[in-house]
Amino acid sequence: MPDSITSESSYSFCNASSTQKFLHQHPRWKSELGRISEYDGQQVIHFQIADMESSERLTVLAQRRTLRVLTLF
Repeated sequence: MPDSITSESSYSFCNASSTQKFLHQHPRWKSELGRISEYDGQQVIHFQIADMESSERLTVLAQRRTLRVLTLF
């Protein structure tokens, strides 16, 4: 897996139920370029979903191998 993740690859995480509330509240959003980082001792995919009309963002950390969302903030 490369050291960075494209916005298109990140889109699959948007289907997770835990992100649906943010997407519903912010219909004009964009997924920003992701990257590989470390969280709780494991490699994760770290990316953000940004509202295009405000400064609100949702940060997603997903397990690198399973793509399971670990935390949102």
